[in-house]
Amino acid sequence: MSSTTIFLSRLLGLYCLIMGLTMATRGSDFVDTLTLVLRDAPLMLTLGMITLVAGLSLVLVHNHWSGGPVTLLITVLSWLTLAKGLALVLLNKDVATILFVNVLVYREYFEFYTGTFIVLGLYLTYAGFTKKP
Repeated sequence: MSSTTIFLSRLLGLYCLIMGLTMATRGSDFVDTLTLVLRDAPLMLTLGMITLVAGLSLVLVHNHWSGGPVTLLITVLSWLTLAKGLALVLLNKDVATILFVNVLVYREYFEFYTGTFIVLGLYLTYAGFTKKP
């Protein structure tokens, strides 16, 4: 694994783990926050710009489609981050609300998303701190 992959595995792993645990302990706050963000077009645009920069940075630094499961997972997460940033920047609040509320059914599958974050966080953190470049 490259040193970039190890760094991103640690970074994204710890982020997912911390956010997953926070989602588990403050679930209603997360759902309420998403609802409020989707109602506030300027805030949605601001968060979209920040997410877009993060996604572009990740894709430009780590766009490797081979090299093992950790490498592939980081690349997929990078592209998903970029896609989310683009969606938040390009879509108006009504379309974004339909996407996040009706398509991703965030409220109904909140526990699934929380568990996914925790599992991804554990896996990437473990891989990042146990592998050598």
